[in-house]
Parts: sequence; C-alpha cells; structure tokens
Amino acid sequence: MVHWMIYDDAHQALICKAHGYAITNLAGHLADTHSDLDLKTRKNIVAEYLGLQINRPADYNFQFGPRNSIPAIDGLTIHNGFACKNYEKCGLLTTSRKTVRVHCNEEHDWTWTKADPVHWVSVKLQTFFTVPGNAIHYFCVNVPEEAGEDVADKRGRPKCQLIYDIKEQWAHGKEQQENLQKVLADGASRHETTNWLKRAGWTAHFKERDLSEIHACSRMPGREDDYLRRMAAAMDRHGFRFAAGQRESLGRLWEHLQNADWSEEALEEELLEISASFWMQRLQGDPFESPLWHFVGVLGIDGESGQFRPAHLFTYVLAGLMYVGRALLGEWAILTKDRPEMEDLGERFAGVRDAWLCKATYSPMGYTLSLLLYGRAIAKQTGSRLMVSWSKTKELMYFMGKPIPMDDIRSMVADMTTDAEDLLWNVLMFKEGDDVRFKIPLADIEDDLTHTQRGKSFIHSNGLAGKEAEMLEDLVNGRRRQDFLDKNGQWKWGGIRKHLKEVDKFKELLLLLVQFTNTPSWGAMYMVYVRPLTDRWEADRWALYDKMSPQSDFIWHDENGLWESSRMSRAVSKWTLHYMGLRITLRDWRHIAIAISRKLARDRGVKKADFEDDDDNDDSEQYEIPDDLAASHTTKIAESYGVTLARHIEGSVLALTLTQ
Repeated sequence: MVHWMIYDDAHQALICKAHGYAITNLAGHLADTHSDLDLKTRKNIVAEYLGLQINRPADYNFQFGPRNSIPAIDGLTIHNGFACKNYEKCGLLTTSRKTVRVHCNEEHDWTWTKADPVHWVSVKLQTFFTVPGNAIHYFCVNVPEEAGEDVADKRGRPKCQLIYDIKEQWAHGKEQQENLQKVLADGASRHETTNWLKRAGWTAHFKERDLSEIHACSRMPGREDDYLRRMAAAMDRHGFRFAAGQRESLGRLWEHLQNADWSEEALEEELLEISASFWMQRLQGDPFESPLWHFVGVLGIDGESGQFRPAHLFTYVLAGLMYVGRALLGEWAILTKDRPEMEDLGERFAGVRDAWLCKATYSPMGYTLSLLLYGRAIAKQTGSRLMVSWSKTKELMYFMGKPIPMDDIRSMVADMTTDAEDLLWNVLMFKEGDDVRFKIPLADIEDDLTHTQRGKSFIHSNGLAGKEAEMLEDLVNGRRRQDFLDKNGQWKWGGIRKHLKEVDKFKELLLLLVQFTNTPSWGAMYMVYVRPLTDRWEADRWALYDKMSPQSDFIWHDENGLWESSRMSRAVSKWTLHYMGLRITLRDWRHIAIAISRKLARDRGVKKADFEDDDDNDDSEQYEIPDDLAASHTTKIAESYGVTLARHIEGSVLALTLTQ
C-alpha cells in the first residue's frame, strides 16, 4: 500500500494524506489528482484497497464542538477556525471570520462591546470532505502542543514528515507539468510540420537560424543607433538574395537620402518605384527568392515566444500586406498627379492587376493570396484555438491544457444516473427503500409526435391518469408528511418550495444526461410521475392570488416559460464541477464530446456507412453522422468542434490553394 494513503479503521474512511481529505471513489481520485501515475499503477493501487470497507462518515456522528473536541484524525487537514459561543444551540463552525461575525450579529443580536469584543472562540477544525460545498462538515479537534522538530502541522504530521510530503507533492506536480508539456509540445510539433508551416515554407527557410535575431531585424529603426546599416549587413546572413537591380536601386535611394539637395518629390517618386518593384517580381521557382516573401516569413515569427505564428494569428497580417501591395501598385500604375489627363485608367490598372495582383500569377501577391486563403481555411476548420490532444492510451484527453481522464467522464455519467434515480424514487416519488421501486411502463405511455396543439402532450395525455392520487397517498403515509402538511392538513409552502427545488435539480440532471449520452432518451418520460403533483401545487399557488395559469406542455420550463440556453450552460458548469471537480462550459463540452466521438468511435471505422460499391461523389447525397444529428447540428458544423493538434486538412481545402 502507498504511504500517502491512510485507512482509518475506526471511521472506515480512506484518506489521501497528499491532499488532506477522505476519498469515496479511489479510481476517480487517482485519475483526477494523481494523473502522473500510469494506468497500470493506478489499477494496482485500487486493487490493493478493494477489499476494505469504505463508508461515508455520517455528519451526525461528528457533532464535536469546542467543549467535546476529539483528537485530530491522521491525514485530514487541520484548519484554523472559529466556533460560535452559542455552539450548543446553533452548531456553527467555520473557517471564515466574516461568516462567524455575521452569524453572531444576525442570529444572536451580538454587537461589539469592550466587555464582549468577540462572540466566538478560535478552534482547530477538520472535515472529511472538501467538495462540493454541502459535503463540508467541520468538527473540532485538539492537537497536542509539542516543541522542537516534532511540532505538528495541519494534518498532524511532524515537521520532518511534513517536509518530505511537501517535496513529494512538488515532485508529483512537476512531473505532471512535464508530462503535460511533452504531450502539448509533441502535438504542436506534429501540427507545425504538416499543415500550415509546411505550406508557408517557413520551417525549411529559417532552418538552423536564430529566429529572435531575425525578428529583431524586422523592428522599426531606433534613434539611438543606425539599425538600417546593421540590417543591411545582416540580410545576406539570413537567407535571401536581392534580384537584379534591387540592391542597386536601394543603394541609390540611400545616397539620395543622405543628400540634402535631393528634392522630396523626387524621393517620393523613387521610393514608390522601388516599393512597387518588389511586388513586380516574377517567381518561377522558390518564392523565397523574393526579399518581400522573405519579409513575410519574418513577420510570421512571434517575438515573445520565438515560435512561428499559427494560421489564425497571421491571416490578418497577410490581409494588411495585400492592402498595401494593391495600394502601391494602384498608385504606381495611375499616379495621382497624372490621373486627370489619363483617358485609359481602366486599361492601365487592368494590365497591372492581371500581371501582378491575381492569385494565379507567380508573383509575391499571388503567393500572398494563396497563403491567405489557405490560412483562412485552416482557421475556419480549427476555430480560434487548437484545443484537444490525447495521451497514447487514449484514456486521457488534454482540453485547453486541462487533463480530463475518460474514466472521470464515465464515472460522472454513471454517478449522475444513479443520483438522478435515487432523487426520483426517494424524494420526488416519496418511495422509501429499493424494494418499493417498480418498472415504469414506458411502452404504455402515449406519445404521439403529430399532436402539436396545446394540451396534447405525453405530460398530460399519457394513459397513466390518476398518478397524482397515488403520489399523494405515498406522501401522506410516509415519514415526510410533516414536511408538507401541518396538523390541520394545510400545505406548508416552505416545504413545497424546497421540494420544487429538488424537482428542478432532477430536471437539470435529466437534461444533462440526455445531452451527455448523446441519444434520444426515454428518461424524459419519468416526468409523467412527477408532474401531476407539482402541477397541482402550482395551480394551488396561483389560486392563493385568485389567478390561474394553464399547465405547460413542456418538461423544462418555469414560471417565465421555457428554459433558456443559459440555464443549461449554468447546469453543465455546476454539475461537471460537482462530479468531476472540473468546471466545463456547455461550449467546451461540445468540443469534448465530439472529440471523444471522433477519437474513440469514428476512428474505429464507424464514421460513415457505405451503401454502394461504386465511388459516387454526388453532392446531393451527403451522409450526416448520427452523433452530430443527436447533438442538434450537422456534420459540417461538427467539423469545427473538438479539433486536435494533429488535424489534417481536407482535400477540398488543398484545392483552393492553386486555382483562382
């Protein structure tokens, strides 16, 4: 057994010393917080502790306050906390000074006085669980005061053991970071050597050259030194050659710049002529024979990271260059000062455009246009970020740098299903114990999708009339009657509101399960047992105000109408944090789900069905992947989700790069 895991036999609790809390799902904990351990090691650890009796310590067994504190439990974090002086009455224990101060003021009418400056005492607290918030239950502990090297830390460990554990935890964290960096670096390298950079040619052109030095030469000259001279000397070192006449024309321009007698008008004309000449260079072979194309490559260097810019961070640069090039050649073809006297403006500009400004031309503008279209295609396919990479075993996904074990997602769906079932039977249907659960006759529920008029829905017209009476009998005869009915048989609206919150919780879990399992689900039909009673309560509530509201035909609704998409987004964030310890937004979940489908399902040969032997490229017959239709979008839309670092560019995109 590993030394950083403790089994507390007295409380039947498994405690992780490295994190200072108890564990109920060992496999999930290891995958989530000890992902530096390989899968085989994690399975061996789980097998070692498999035979132990692990229970969740009940809160009512740990009602220990300042006057009846217990010895600190080994492995659990010891917190500095506060206990209300009226603990025996209110039971408040907290680690927040603000919380205890507000509590004493509101619950005990305490105000600060010299005689009673504080209405609380400082205590040492422990809790078995730290997430979610409602699982935190503090109890008071006593820590023996010792001196020297044996003084204890918050988890009851001697200093020497504390230092060792911290070092070990640091080592684990460092190894995790290194593994993550390696995965991301490998993925980025594969991407960079295939698509965008291979097309741009930057990797080969700048091979074995100092990118930071080259990037420095692209900056605007400063006043403190003559950057132009240094840049001219560096040009030959950095891998490009001037075409015939280009260096000489730059030399003459430099001489004229030093000559104070040379007119500004002549300088402007000369500068325009030279600038236009760089765009009017025929490139039959290597485009890097052009100094201008070399400069485009230099602009592709990110000065901060020392790496090449990805497509979505460079297309705007190419668009700016195109604007400048067109403006220069437009002015060169039809000078502003000469335009009033020109009669063939259209023909003059058309000649320059056809020769130097079109994509099909072997010129700097042609290559710029081609690379821009290619970059836009990549940016459209990959989105604004390259999001997903995988471990070799495909059991660990890195989404935006965050590790997400596949076991965690499986456990989340399984635990969410179990919790939804328990909530449905034990709370919403007032059944007590597993033995009273029955098979819900889903096949008997009438659900005709052709009924579109109001009131025609399986929620109300389902062939299961009278279920509200059965639910009411279970409520009245059950132990929870006092929560809903007073001695006079009147509804307690406080208890009903609390119950309706549980209904909303179930509806959120149900909605997420339908979304996460990615299939049309019969789970929504379970609401036919819940809605009759809640609809009656809703009608009674409106009757208190002499009003009436029609029953809703929808499952996910409230007093304001249908749930908005923001409600689902909040639910996804809340429950992924609850079950996985990682907050995932609805938008991110779509990327994750499609990436999983693509990696674990479509890569195994289920991407597309082949119904014909011949190779038919009929565009009118486009196959839609069922996973995408279940997610309420087309396969074309899904291609923008869950993009991996090694994403290959489709053949149709490659065709864009060579034709006008």
